[in-house]
Amino acid sequence: MTIDGQEEEVPIVDYPGGCREWYGQRKDAAYFRKLEPLGLYRESKVGEASVSVLDVREFTRAMHEALSEDPELLLHKSACARCAQGRSRLTQWSVPKTLPAS
Repeated sequence: MTIDGQEEEVPIVDYPGGCREWYGQRKDAAYFRKLEPLGLYRESKVGEASVSVLDVREFTRAMHEALSEDPELLLHKSACARCAQGRSRLTQWSVPKTLPAS
């Protein structure tokens, strides 16, 4: 809304942050291909919207294991600047050995 009460459309660009090509991969993304066979989620509809339903604890455990095996799993395999920046930060990061108790 503008100050005078009129509706105004404001485009939101480049949100959320990250590699634009990575977001475009959707079910072709490496993490999705790795987790899909585990049956951690199911797809459904809420009205016209498609939704994925999952057990967050099981998903977190599976991602912990997957990131332990491949810390670059969530980075697109392109040479884009954002993925390169993410890779450079991985030299200072490691996956915790255990997950916090819930």
